[in-house]
Amino acid sequence: MYENQTMETILGRMLSRVEGDIDKQEGSLLHTSNALTAIELSTLYTELDWMLRQAFTDTADREFVIMRAKDRGIIPESATKAILKVTSTPSEVEIPIGERFTGDTANYKVIEKISSGFYKVECEEPGTVGNRAYGKIIPIGYINKLEEVNISELLIPGEDEESTASLRERFFNSYKSVSFGGNRDDYIEKVLAIQGVGACRVNRSLPYGVSPSDIELPEGFDDFTAKIDGRYFEIQAWMMTVGALIKEKKLSAGGTVEVKVLDTTYSKASAELIKLVQEKIDPSPSGEGYGLAPIGHSVSIGTPEEKIINLSGRFTFASGYSFAAVSSQIREAVEKYMLELRKAWQTENAIIRHVQITSRLLAVEGIVDIKETRINGSKDNLTLSASYIPVLGTVSEG
Repeated sequence: MYENQTMETILGRMLSRVEGDIDKQEGSLLHTSNALTAIELSTLYTELDWMLRQAFTDTADREFVIMRAKDRGIIPESATKAILKVTSTPSEVEIPIGERFTGDTANYKVIEKISSGFYKVECEEPGTVGNRAYGKIIPIGYINKLEEVNISELLIPGEDEESTASLRERFFNSYKSVSFGGNRDDYIEKVLAIQGVGACRVNRSLPYGVSPSDIELPEGFDDFTAKIDGRYFEIQAWMMTVGALIKEKKLSAGGTVEVKVLDTTYSKASAELIKLVQEKIDPSPSGEGYGLAPIGHSVSIGTPEEKIINLSGRFTFASGYSFAAVSSQIREAVEKYMLELRKAWQTENAIIRHVQITSRLLAVEGIVDIKETRINGSKDNLTLSASYIPVLGTVSEG
């Protein structure tokens, strides 16, 4: 805003206000004395410009975004440690709780025994550094007769400290939505705050696959109940009472909630993460308000299923290139697209589009053209429901 307020500009304005034939040339007493003042004023303009940028959350540095967010009760989410499942060989060798192991990039500590040969370990370093789904780890201390320990599953991903961009987005979202009393925004806010959760979707639900429309009164209900034999007066009265409640929308699926979550890598949530979220939101006995969910809300936590996406197409390669030579780059390009779709799953269902796949593959070095792309054998785009997320399967030529 004040980038034009340089020392030269300010000095020029100051000297222009001096009247008469006083010497204003460089090196003169007037020029020299005013130049020193102009330098200080230009510095003040620079500081003023910086202060203005810090006054607005959209342009402020992290320190001041944190200060502004506090006014809305929002603080940066701290880094968390990854929880992983490991297998030991031989399984009968007991690994003490607290035993430490080292991997390629991090150290791990045993925190719980799951069963014989299976343990939970926690990465000692907070953040995404511990998010490994496989790999061998080596004991730091000696464990008699232990041969091998391998990471077999990432249970709860570790998270880095919240970025400035994410904090800024949460701050602005706090003005767009109102989280209150178990409404949709309230559920989303509370579930996303749980360690390991990267995305979620909230819907009304009923048990056993029943939808809200299934409990609406069928046509002819009133005529049917009116004709019930007087011998069944109690049944008739009960049916009329239930019918009246349904008509007035006082007997509905309003208290039953289904929440589906993805982890912070935007993958299908593990059973351990689902269990953690369930305990935080609505532990047993369900609906009693012992978790974050309001009393009367019966909440079930789940995760969407993976839809395997197999791709094929006829490729034309530049001289010196082949499908085998660039297959890893092809998979990387398509997997990046699948990740983008999974990141957007919270707000929109995934649509795998041919045009998107083609444009990304054409950006791979060595690919000149691609024709007749197929998504799971079809020439059409593939639309997934909210119950599915796309995961890349095979990419083939032909």
